[in-house]
Amino acid sequence: MKVAEFQQPRFIVIETGLVDYHYENEYHYSKSNSFSFDTDEERIWVYHMESESLIEFVYMNERSPLYFATRNKTFSYKEDIYTGYFVKNNARRLGFDEDLILESAWAFLLGKRKWAEEFKETFGNRD
Repeated sequence: MKVAEFQQPRFIVIETGLVDYHYENEYHYSKSNSFSFDTDEERIWVYHMESESLIEFVYMNERSPLYFATRNKTFSYKEDIYTGYFVKNNARRLGFDEDLILESAWAFLLGKRKWAEEFKETFGNRD
Protein backbone atom coordinates (compact mmCIF):
# COMPACT_ATOMS: atom_id res chain seq x y z
CA MET A 1 0.00 0.00 0.00
CA LYS A 2 1.27 3.45 -0.93
CA VAL A 3 1.44 6.12 1.77
CA ALA A 4 0.02 9.48 0.71
CA GLU A 5 1.20 12.68 2.31
CA PHE A 6 -1.18 15.58 1.95
CA GLN A 7 0.28 19.02 2.46
CA GLN A 8 -1.94 21.15 4.67
CA PRO A 9 -2.58 24.86 4.08
CA ARG A 10 -0.82 27.26 6.41
CA PHE A 11 -3.94 29.40 6.90
CA ILE A 12 -7.67 28.85 6.55
CA VAL A 13 -10.12 31.75 6.02
CA ILE A 14 -13.42 31.60 7.87
CA GLU A 15 -16.28 33.84 6.74
CA THR A 16 -19.85 34.27 7.82
CA GLY A 17 -22.52 33.13 5.40
CA LEU A 18 -24.26 35.31 2.85
CA VAL A 19 -26.48 37.76 4.65
CA ASP A 20 -28.13 39.96 2.04
CA TYR A 21 -29.52 39.94 -1.48
CA HIS A 22 -30.33 42.47 -4.17
CA TYR A 23 -33.98 43.05 -5.01
CA GLU A 24 -33.55 40.65 -7.94
CA ASN A 25 -32.64 37.95 -5.40
CA GLU A 26 -29.02 37.86 -6.57
CA TYR A 27 -26.00 37.99 -4.33
CA HIS A 28 -24.53 41.45 -3.92
CA TYR A 29 -20.89 42.40 -3.94
CA SER A 30 -19.19 43.36 -0.74
CA LYS A 31 -18.32 46.80 0.49
CA SER A 32 -14.86 47.85 -0.59
CA ASN A 33 -13.64 47.52 3.01
CA SER A 34 -14.87 43.97 3.44
CA PHE A 35 -12.60 40.97 3.04
CA SER A 36 -15.61 38.72 2.52
CA PHE A 37 -16.15 38.08 -1.16
CA ASP A 38 -19.95 38.25 -1.25
CA THR A 39 -20.97 39.83 2.04
CA ASP A 40 -20.79 43.18 3.79
CA GLU A 41 -19.26 41.50 6.83
CA GLU A 42 -16.54 43.60 8.42
CA ARG A 43 -15.21 40.74 10.54
CA ILE A 44 -13.30 37.76 9.20
CA TRP A 45 -11.30 35.00 10.84
CA VAL A 46 -8.03 33.33 9.88
CA TYR A 47 -6.96 30.05 11.44
CA HIS A 48 -3.21 29.35 11.59
CA MET A 49 -2.83 25.59 11.33
CA GLU A 50 0.67 25.20 12.79
CA SER A 51 0.03 27.17 15.98
CA GLU A 52 -3.60 26.07 16.28
CA SER A 53 -4.59 29.73 16.72
CA LEU A 54 -7.62 31.67 15.55
CA ILE A 55 -7.26 35.35 14.62
CA GLU A 56 -10.12 37.74 13.95
CA PHE A 57 -9.68 40.86 11.81
CA VAL A 58 -12.10 43.70 12.54
CA TYR A 59 -12.67 46.73 10.31
CA MET A 60 -12.06 49.72 12.59
CA ASN A 61 -12.71 52.86 10.51
CA GLU A 62 -16.33 53.35 11.58
CA ARG A 63 -16.04 51.89 15.09
CA SER A 64 -15.38 53.53 18.41
CA PRO A 65 -11.98 52.56 19.80
CA LEU A 66 -12.07 49.03 21.19
CA TYR A 67 -9.99 47.37 23.88
CA PHE A 68 -8.78 43.92 22.88
CA ALA A 69 -7.99 41.66 25.83
CA THR A 70 -5.59 39.49 23.82
CA ARG A 71 -2.48 40.12 21.74
CA ASN A 72 -3.43 42.34 18.79
CA LYS A 73 -1.96 44.45 16.04
CA THR A 74 -3.31 47.22 13.82
CA PHE A 75 -2.96 47.02 10.04
CA SER A 76 -3.96 49.29 7.19
CA TYR A 77 -4.72 48.88 3.50
CA LYS A 78 -5.38 51.99 1.42
CA GLU A 79 -7.57 54.12 3.74
CA ASP A 80 -8.92 51.17 5.71
CA ILE A 81 -7.75 50.22 9.20
CA TYR A 82 -8.12 46.74 10.69
CA THR A 83 -7.19 45.20 14.01
CA GLY A 84 -6.16 41.58 14.12
CA TYR A 85 -6.41 39.87 17.50
CA PHE A 86 -6.17 36.35 18.82
CA VAL A 87 -9.53 34.74 19.58
CA LYS A 88 -7.74 31.50 20.45
CA ASN A 89 -4.00 31.76 21.04
CA ASN A 90 -1.82 28.67 21.28
CA ALA A 91 1.13 30.34 19.55
CA ARG A 92 3.41 30.99 22.51
CA ARG A 93 2.67 27.59 24.06
CA LEU A 94 3.70 25.90 20.80
CA GLY A 95 6.81 28.05 20.36
CA PHE A 96 5.61 30.54 17.74
CA ASP A 97 6.15 34.31 17.67
CA GLU A 98 2.70 35.88 18.13
CA ASP A 99 3.52 39.08 16.24
CA LEU A 100 4.92 37.11 13.31
CA ILE A 101 1.74 35.02 13.14
CA LEU A 102 -0.44 38.16 13.19
CA GLU A 103 1.66 39.72 10.41
CA SER A 104 1.65 36.52 8.34
CA ALA A 105 -2.11 36.12 8.73
CA TRP A 106 -2.57 39.74 7.62
CA ALA A 107 -0.33 39.18 4.56
CA PHE A 108 -2.37 36.08 3.69
CA LEU A 109 -5.66 37.96 4.06
CA LEU A 110 -4.38 40.94 2.10
CA GLY A 111 -3.43 38.62 -0.76
CA LYS A 112 -7.01 37.29 -0.76
CA ARG A 113 -8.42 40.82 -0.85
CA LYS A 114 -6.15 41.93 -3.69
CA TRP A 115 -7.12 38.83 -5.66
CA ALA A 116 -10.82 39.62 -5.11
CA GLU A 117 -10.30 43.21 -6.28
CA GLU A 118 -8.54 42.01 -9.44
CA PHE A 119 -11.33 39.50 -10.05
CA LYS A 120 -14.00 42.22 -9.76
CA GLU A 121 -12.04 44.54 -12.07
CA THR A 122 -11.59 41.79 -14.65
CA PHE A 123 -15.00 40.14 -14.55
CA GLY A 124 -17.30 42.74 -12.94
CA ASN A 125 -20.58 41.35 -11.66
CA ARG A 126 -20.75 37.57 -11.92
CA ASP A 127 -23.96 37.53 -13.96
